[in-house]
Amino acid sequence: MKKKPLLDEQQQEEIINKLLMAVANDLTVTLKYFDKHDFYKVRLTPCFSNKLACV
Repeated sequence: MKKKPLLDEQQQEEIINKLLMAVANDLTVTLKYFDKHDFYKVRLTPCFSNKLACV
């Protein structure tokens, strides 16, 4: 069984800042997250009106 990784506050803020920069610059973002004892990825691409859509 995989252990759930934990992030400290500084790591969380760094990730948030990177995501905000990506959204502001219309970049595609791939998020990797942990759920139900496994890792998953979701890819978000910019759309019109600065909204994100899953691809």
